Amino acid sequence: MSKSVAIRSVDEGEPSPPTASGLRRFFRTYWKMLLAILSAVVVAVAIIVIFTGLPPPPPSPGPEVFVRDVYILIDPTTSMSGEDLKRAKDIVKSQVFPYVGPGDRVFCYSIGPGFDVMKNWVFKKGSLPAVPKNFLDPKLAKRLQPGQLASLWGNVNEVTQRDWTEQLDKLSAPVDDKGRYIPGSDYLAAFDFIAAAIESRTTKDNREKRLIVIGDLEQYPLKAISSGQTDKQGFRGAEVHLVQTYRAGKRGPERQIAIEPSELQRFWKDYFIQRGCEKVAITTFDDPTPLLPGSPVPQAASRQ
Repeated sequence: MSKSVAIRSVDEGEPSPPTASGLRRFFRTYWKMLLAILSAVVVAVAIIVIFTGLPPPPPSPGPEVFVRDVYILIDPTTSMSGEDLKRAKDIVKSQVFPYVGPGDRVFCYSIGPGFDVMKNWVFKKGSLPAVPKNFLDPKLAKRLQPGQLASLWGNVNEVTQRDWTEQLDKLSAPVDDKGRYIPGSDYLAAFDFIAAAIESRTTKDNREKRLIVIGDLEQYPLKAISSGQTDKQGFRGAEVHLVQTYRAGKRGPERQIAIEPSELQRFWKDYFIQRGCEKVAITTFDDPTPLLPGSPVPQAASRQ
């Protein structure tokens, strides 16, 4: 007796399950297509960059820093004539102001019978902006957008220097409560303050520290310099520029004997060298040489 065998029919609409070899073929095909697309994109971008000169993206600005500290000392005391004081102010305006920029901290003080930071502080209003650290890298600076560079210089001339000029023009010889002139030109007290300020304000980002002194350089009252002061290194790493006036005209009532300019120059040059300064320049009021190099910010970021 024969046995019947039931044969299950397969629905023609139901797909057969994929085999392992089929899956491998599918993924190989998929990755080949993906790699081909990516390669095409890379080639297209390269062609665009080559033929259109597309620049790389601008760098991140980085932290804001100050890279140069500039200290200005002006002598408005009675040993300076009115003409001398006017010339001293003009020297600051023409031989310092045009060369400052972003990243500069500028401090201006006056010489007086003593030194009180609040009384002798000239630039109480107005300051320059810090500069993003990456803008100081010449390679990165080339990739900056014009707007980024322009914003650095912004209103440096229009606002800051106008404020400084107004305050500078108001500077006059010190007087007491009754309006009488106070004799005395204590350069040593001012230099002690500046040395301490340089030391306390120095940071790892400081590239330059400069002291510019404009006056007759005559210390009064005369005072001895102790050995302790001589050993200090308060001006180490700083550059000092002394601008000296000397004339045979009117002198203050406290000046009985004129000091030879060459004698003063030798004294102050030795003074600063003994305090760690390696660069001391001495010029006169009629020398038009700039007292400050241009801003350390790359030329690409200069005023337009």
